[in-house]
Amino acid sequence: MGKSAFSGPVFGAKATLFSVGPVSASTGSSAVFAGAIVPPGEDWYATNLSLYRNSTGSTDFTISVQDDSTTIGSANVGGSSVAASGISNFSPDSGEYQGIKIASGSTVTFSHSSHAGPNANVTVVLSGYRRWTPSTTYRE
Repeated sequence: MGKSAFSGPVFGAKATLFSVGPVSASTGSSAVFAGAIVPPGEDWYATNLSLYRNSTGSTDFTISVQDDSTTIGSANVGGSSVAASGISNFSPDSGEYQGIKIASGSTVTFSHSSHAGPNANVTVVLSGYRRWTPSTTYRE
């Protein structure tokens, strides 16, 4: 079997970049509830954010994703349905076919906005693709 490691840019391998859940969101507060750091040697290109909630008595609810404290997108669910989901597709950066670039070493966070009711069993998924970059940490 031959070498399977990639060298240079990789395109088309859309996957989950960062996910969390199930978690609960505190009523009436806005807060960051999950975070990750983009590993050395790769940039992330976020294409969409999806949200799933499964709790009774819920209200309108919005989740945002931030790149080093700058909001790049959000997804929401509305109403008091027991199970609800939402997805938001991001407009690509200039010069890209898909995705908003999140550079190597950046801090990616999920936060929720103020809401009136309980929101439990929330699952959030940031999808997109990775582009391998030169790194002093990883070398072939």
